[in-house]
Amino acid sequence: MSLAATLADRLSTAALRRAVARRLAEIEATPSHTLRDEIEEWVAAHGPRPALVAADGSEKTSFADLAGRAHRWARWTILHGVGRGDRLALLMANRPERLSAWLGAASTGAVAAVLDPSLDGADLAAAIARTGAAHLVVDAGLLARFERAAPHLATLVAVWVHGAHPMAYMRIDEALDELSGDRLRPADRRPVAPGDDALWLLGRAAEPVSLDHRRVIRAMHAASAAAGTRRDDRLLLDETTLDDVAGLLAPGITLTAGGTAVLRRAETATALADDLARHRPSLLAADLPGKPVAAPPRLVLALGPGPSGAEAPPRTLHWRNGALLGAAGREIWRDGEV
Repeated sequence: MSLAATLADRLSTAALRRAVARRLAEIEATPSHTLRDEIEEWVAAHGPRPALVAADGSEKTSFADLAGRAHRWARWTILHGVGRGDRLALLMANRPERLSAWLGAASTGAVAAVLDPSLDGADLAAAIARTGAAHLVVDAGLLARFERAAPHLATLVAVWVHGAHPMAYMRIDEALDELSGDRLRPADRRPVAPGDDALWLLGRAAEPVSLDHRRVIRAMHAASAAAGTRRDDRLLLDETTLDDVAGLLAPGITLTAGGTAVLRRAETATALADDLARHRPSLLAADLPGKPVAAPPRLVLALGPGPSGAEAPPRTLHWRNGALLGAAGREIWRDGEV
């Protein structure tokens, strides 16, 4: 990198650090803020605007719809005894309903334990056991993976399937449709604190990654501020693997600003280039270590390993292991900073 480019990168990094600090100072002005409050603020500001879209066109939700789905999941956790601090295991693809599920569970004080959908067999069974959950929700499209894991399970778990399937498992989508999508009444609103666990990620690592409400909110807003997200932005999130929480939190980059997140499943027959052409996103979040993107959008948020040796394109940020880095690898923000 030339001296001029080095100087420009340092100035850019400093500007991004200031933008993130300003945003987080606004968040810290309300220290009791939880994900339940965050959802309600999204709805109040952006209710009818599109929030989440499945890349294959199968799902589309507005901010109001997202809140309604989350409220149904919240009621389901209450009805099925998933209490404050209890975990609800989710084996779901990168789709709008997964976000609704973990936001809904978190809004009652429960913890969504999200399983990497690429896990299979004994590895998946081990991850399910680590959640300690009494209930497991499985996408119908991932049911074959669970069936291969089932013989390796040493603990009992109630299995609920989301979507049509030919087996005898309970249908959670049908159960949710019978519940109200209205905001929980004050009498039903369980106490939730910013320091309560909100999200677990169980991938191939030996230990789960856990985040509380405060860390989830701060991470989403930090990434949004660093990306300079605007209300008219559209983010395409490509999930090839799920081995870092950035992939779960990436939709918040646009949701916190009133924009739209397009969610692309890991197992899809459509090429990434085709989805980029179809949805024309202004932002792309993907695991792209060293892979060039033809006609890239305004900004690429790389969810894979940070730069090592080779220079990244100038319009790139790296988000990995709780850190946001600039194109040349300079740190913008790290989880845990005040």
